Amino acid sequence: MSDIEVRHLGPHHFAVTVQESQGTPRLDHEVTVDDRFLDDFGLLEVDRAQEEDLVRQAVEFLLDREPATSMDHRFSLSDLGDQFPDFFTEMRARES
Repeated sequence: MSDIEVRHLGPHHFAVTVQESQGTPRLDHEVTVDDRFLDDFGLLEVDRAQEEDLVRQAVEFLLDREPATSMDHRFSLSDLGDQFPDFFTEMRARES
């Protein structure tokens, strides 16, 4: 299981550090929870804790599909919806 640390950098902007297992390097990423994602996901308002949880779940979604070394250094959650057709369905299932 991967160790995922999410830190708030500013409005809708997060730093994410991922370490997939002991002995592997810690990798840093910047993730944006953009308005398009919130609209597509059907969220009108979210607080910082909810956004952090969405970012963590999105990174877990990615790690289920690719290693952290393959993840873009910077991305928005809408990018994931564009790249992975099942992203929104999976994210909604994780919310339940």
